[in-house]
Amino acid sequence: MNVNTLMRLLTAAHQLCGHRDYVVVGSVSVLGMAQVEAIPMDMTLSIDADCYTLADPPRVFDLSAQLGEGSPYQGAALQRLANLGAV
Repeated sequence: MNVNTLMRLLTAAHQLCGHRDYVVVGSVSVLGMAQVEAIPMDMTLSIDADCYTLADPPRVFDLSAQLGEGSPYQGAALQRLANLGAV
């Protein structure tokens, strides 16, 4: 996954639930570094953006059906290789 893919996924999440602020955890969280080009390639292989909404953490579970593993978003996004992992 890259920064653009992550941002498209979080934009889709925002459109579905209205939240703008997310906490991204796990290996994809390294994409928040200032020097993205310094990230080892194998740290960005994951297609799961494990995250939760900052203001209402349980709300992210409402997004799993639309954006999570096996969702229509993931199916349509296979060329982008991304899905939201609710944590």
